[in-house]
Amino acid sequence: MPFNLLRHIVLCPMGQNPNHYYPSRFLGGALAASLLAIFIFLIQLRSSFSLYTYPFLFPDSFDWLVNGLRYSSKVIIPWDVSHRAMLLPLFFAALFSLDLGDLIPLFGTICYLLSCLALWVGTRHFLEPVAAFLAVLFFATSFTVLGQSAFIGADVAANLFLVAAAFSYLDFLT
Repeated sequence: MPFNLLRHIVLCPMGQNPNHYYPSRFLGGALAASLLAIFIFLIQLRSSFSLYTYPFLFPDSFDWLVNGLRYSSKVIIPWDVSHRAMLLPLFFAALFSLDLGDLIPLFGTICYLLSCLALWVGTRHFLEPVAAFLAVLFFATSFTVLGQSAFIGADVAANLFLVAAAFSYLDFLT
């Protein structure tokens, strides 16, 4: 009942018939607004970070950056490459080569937002808009995902690729 009242409040002044309204527009707008608010909050929270002031909490963060520096050949450093997964260090090497190294602490936040959007698009393809909204809401407010997006690492980027791979496989099956 409150949703019908909301449809009349939103759509009638715009001259549209609220009985032909598809609820995904409202949910998509609410999701976009809430993700934008979370993204702006996280960017403001981390805007004081640069690579010079980034608080290294895990040795993995340092290792990813050292590998990126070695691959960029911008700086000669005495450490060897640790031969881990190569995509993230190569991405960091590209940022170092373009002198955009201060964007690296924001990498997790950007991958977090892209993961939420990929989850929204994928679940909308297979489920109702309300179920898609709830799936993204649970994912976006997960402490683990939010916590990992604060650090330099590959976990949030792996989430993005796992969500995309899962929906690609489901799309292939249907």
